[in-house]
Amino acid sequence: MAREWRDQSSIPSNKTISAFEEDRQIRVLFHTFNRKTLRSLLLGTLPHDLYDKDSPNWENVYDQSGPGTYVVGVSIEGRHGAFLSRNEIEKLVGRLQDYRDGWEAWQEIEREDSFSQDDLSRAQKSAIQKALTIDNVMLSDDDKWQLTDEFTQPRCAGGNISNLDELIAMLGRRVDARFDGEVHQISCPAYVGYDHRVPSKMQQHNPDYSSMAQSSNTLKLLISCIRYMGLNPIVHTVPMVMVWEESDVPLAEILVTVLAQSLVTINGLNVAQPGTSPSSGDDNRDVYFENKRHVWLERPWLMANVEETLAVRSNRDLYVNTVKKIREDFMSAEELRENVREIKEGRKRLDKAYAEIRELIRMRLPQQQAARRRVDEIERSLEITRGLFPNLKYSRDRDTVNNSDEDAADLLDT
Repeated sequence: MAREWRDQSSIPSNKTISAFEEDRQIRVLFHTFNRKTLRSLLLGTLPHDLYDKDSPNWENVYDQSGPGTYVVGVSIEGRHGAFLSRNEIEKLVGRLQDYRDGWEAWQEIEREDSFSQDDLSRAQKSAIQKALTIDNVMLSDDDKWQLTDEFTQPRCAGGNISNLDELIAMLGRRVDARFDGEVHQISCPAYVGYDHRVPSKMQQHNPDYSSMAQSSNTLKLLISCIRYMGLNPIVHTVPMVMVWEESDVPLAEILVTVLAQSLVTINGLNVAQPGTSPSSGDDNRDVYFENKRHVWLERPWLMANVEETLAVRSNRDLYVNTVKKIREDFMSAEELRENVREIKEGRKRLDKAYAEIRELIRMRLPQQQAARRRVDEIERSLEITRGLFPNLKYSRDRDTVNNSDEDAADLLDT
């Protein structure tokens, strides 16, 4: 799939293609996919397949924690995860073209230092006004542009305007006259993101909780125009590939971007070559270890996919015997999980036994103290007895009293 990127030239792709052809770690990451989730990713139906939060499909998704990649998809409220219809996409393209006109008019102001807003033609003023009005649907009342305000740069008019041209062209490819114009499409354009703290990054793309200021301009503009059309878009964010090494973060981004075909020049909303962002320098080993435990132990897909791959390789017997050897000589993931469970249960039983022993000692302590006092009393009594009968001998070992024959005779004479 990466080789297909050579057919487009708007966005560099050499690093992406090289990673697929040369980096073996990217193949390991590929094996971390759940197959059902991978199918949804390839078809672009993640919002549709994961619309219901109680759906068993969510059991095939990783937890939202730690470093890795995520996918953003869009559906329309009330459609159970479906996107726009063909007719609505045509209207959406019209709104995007309006925004492009406003962007071009703003460029006129920026291009000439002496160029005044008053020098704009009526059509240019109307175009900028419409672009700013589209921006308003994402802003609070205090931040919205007003008719009495001077023009400002449209908030999505950053970077290269050719990205907007590609977005319009991409959506235009979804307009197929052979299909019913009123049928809602269940596939949607995807945006792939990555971060060393996936949950916080995913939240930034939700228009219900933020203005999406940190989102890609293509994603932000798509949501703005859909809202401008009077529809309520729902943004779905799904964790996709979670990594256990810091160096794997850009590889995961490359992998998911290629599989989702999410470049704006192909079928998505990404406008930059994946895997080229600088490292965050995050070396928190605990976070990466937790991800490794989650991917390797708490989810069964990695080992299942590896075994399946080994079974279909050309030297099948060799690989099958290797897997068999590993299973015989080493613990499987399931056995490891069972051992961890037994250790935890054993620790609970041990803690309970310690608690019972401590309680028993506490309950017996008064009895022991009373017995000690009684022994002390007996010993004091014996000491007094020895004073009265000097020749009376007490043996601790035999616990008996011994009298000589002479002592006995004296007592009888008395």
